[in-house]
Amino acid sequence: MKNIFFLIVSSFIIYGCKKVDDGTAVIKGATLTLPASGNVTLNGAVFSCNSSIDLSGGIYTYGFCYSLTRNPVIPGLATGAENYAAGSFSALVTNIAFGKTYYIRAFVTNGIATSYSSIDSFAVPLFIHTDTVKNISAHSFDVHIYTLPAIADSITERGVCFDTLTKPDITDLKNISAVLDTGNILLHVNDTLLPGKTYYLRSYFIANGRVVYGNEVNLKTAGYKGAYGYIIFDKVDTTNGWRYIEAALDTITAANAIWGCSGSDVPGTLLTIVSGFENSNAIAAVCSDTLAAANICINLKLKNATDWYLPSVGELNALYQLKVSGVISKTYLLFSSSQATANDCYVVDFSSGFQQQIIKDSSAALIWPVRKY
Repeated sequence: MKNIFFLIVSSFIIYGCKKVDDGTAVIKGATLTLPASGNVTLNGAVFSCNSSIDLSGGIYTYGFCYSLTRNPVIPGLATGAENYAAGSFSALVTNIAFGKTYYIRAFVTNGIATSYSSIDSFAVPLFIHTDTVKNISAHSFDVHIYTLPAIADSITERGVCFDTLTKPDITDLKNISAVLDTGNILLHVNDTLLPGKTYYLRSYFIANGRVVYGNEVNLKTAGYKGAYGYIIFDKVDTTNGWRYIEAALDTITAANAIWGCSGSDVPGTLLTIVSGFENSNAIAAVCSDTLAAANICINLKLKNATDWYLPSVGELNALYQLKVSGVISKTYLLFSSSQATANDCYVVDFSSGFQQQIIKDSSAALIWPVRKY
């Protein structure tokens, strides 16, 4: 990028000028033509221009001016050229923002009068795109990023950077992808995030030593209060009729509660973070014991809500992130809705976060119900 300085030349009278209808002085006989739109790369956009007057004598300054609005002029964003030959000149236009459309004109000035070409425009690709963040817990989230295939050979690092302030860069928190291929990739970020905080995030890649950032998105980590307790997971979209998983404020009192029906296999229970509702219904279909933890949750009315269920191991792990963050301080052993064997179930120890197995008829664990909406 060069700042363009007007040249005050004594030979102005020789070369002359005229005025157009708006009173602007233009160089007599100067006609500038942009033959084609520039080729836009990571380094900038290359433009060329044909000139009807000879620019080789050192009398003129010439180049390209550009802006996000129509009719760019000098002084302003401009790039000078010094390579006039055979009736044309060219320059690499830099200092441009990705994902924007610019208007551009060639110019020639002798310091007093200036002539411009007609207006052209060029779009700068968003070489890397940050998609919506999803599946947010207190410490983790998922995000898709997309990189244009055209710059595949030059990428040496790709990932996302994030911070509680806008315009995060790679000196802030970041997660580096193990995959350098262009196109669409999914990143799962698990970091020491603060609960209930808004973070700003940008995708990025490094190519030829240069950092290129994508658009900025934001997310709010789980760990804040919901309608009846703590939000432990935000799916972000509302597919299947729900977005949030919310845990009650504490365990419930349920004397002699067990997982239930030892020796009876409950097929299909999963460990994943969104499977607790289906797990609980699967348990209820096999085991009608009223002391069974899943049945207690399904029949629970707590703070006017009646859609509680027994969380899966994954959902208890999301709740445990609130323990790590200091939002809750309990050290309970908690029932999950995830079966281990026909005789054993999985529990999560909130003193350590470890997943364990106990027999289904044990009453050693407590119940911390969750719901999704």
